[in-house]
Amino acid sequence: MTEFLTSETFGFLLKLFVGLATAAFGILGIGTETRDKQGKLTRNGWIALVGIVVAGIFAIGTSVYEFASGQQKAAEDRSKSEQLLRSVRRGIYPFKGMTVSYTLDFDQEIPGIAEYKSKLRRAIADNKENCKNEEFLRCEVFDNHSIKPIGYAIPSTSPLFPKKQSEFITSIRGAFVTFEIYRRSPAKEGTKVDSYNFLGQFMSGVWTNWKVEWWLSYDLRSDHITASVGRVEVPDEELAGTKLYSLVDFVPGLMVASPSFSNDFACSLDKTAACESRMSTARHLTVRNVQLGFRYPKYIAFDPKGIDCSGKHFETIFLLKDVDSGSNLGDPEEVIPADEKTKACEAITNPEKGFKAPEI
Repeated sequence: MTEFLTSETFGFLLKLFVGLATAAFGILGIGTETRDKQGKLTRNGWIALVGIVVAGIFAIGTSVYEFASGQQKAAEDRSKSEQLLRSVRRGIYPFKGMTVSYTLDFDQEIPGIAEYKSKLRRAIADNKENCKNEEFLRCEVFDNHSIKPIGYAIPSTSPLFPKKQSEFITSIRGAFVTFEIYRRSPAKEGTKVDSYNFLGQFMSGVWTNWKVEWWLSYDLRSDHITASVGRVEVPDEELAGTKLYSLVDFVPGLMVASPSFSNDFACSLDKTAACESRMSTARHLTVRNVQLGFRYPKYIAFDPKGIDCSGKHFETIFLLKDVDSGSNLGDPEEVIPADEKTKACEAITNPEKGFKAPEI
């Protein structure tokens, strides 16, 4: 019944009725005596007058009906167009074929790192020409007062890079990065800030692929080593676990990157009873310089400032722009309002979201 009342057929019948009624009452008014000799309306006159007034009211109602129906039809057409556009964009930006890159910082007391640092310092001191051979050692940072390098990059192809089975590498091969995805939902009635709903997560192991571009960075002055991982492919099967089909499904939204560690791999090689105790320092991880890439010209660069929630720091990026607004879906330079960060923290630390951020 509701569909009929809002259909074009009903609108046509209503206009037809109003037209016929107006014509009938008009003819009645012209073809009969509408006033007596004293100038008062006769019975036919009253019928014609009331009929014309009623027809006029129906005419006004018809105009309102046509306007409302037109607005509704325009809204329906707009909704269909938006759905069609969304379907097209979902196909253009599939959530697969992803690569990740990041820098991992870890405790400088992990097993094997002291011995490796000693080896590095000897190699640097014994080989003054190392900077000329980038396959061996890349010199990256120089002292402000001289041309003496103080920072070095050791590519995975270098003879100086630690062996796969070395104690240092074994100690940190259990590291991985978890990515959480949230979608921003419209603000509820009575609130001014949108909320963030947890959609899913995927993981990337640091040492799962030895063929990618990755290297160690060593700061000679601070005696500090970090690991940089470049363009590690995330298996499509891992991304499928999020049940997200496209970037469109979570833009606008939020992504969070957090590191964690598992003893499973290291202790599968070191089966001594003290393994888990020795690996405890490897849990002290931080991740930065996070960037996601795709096979199409889009990427997501995380905000190096991140946000702090409940005493913990999280690498984050707010995806507040339209997916077609530029190559980088996130803007690390964008100033995020405090209330927006508060809503994000509520979602990140919510124990009922189905996944708890890993304890570091």
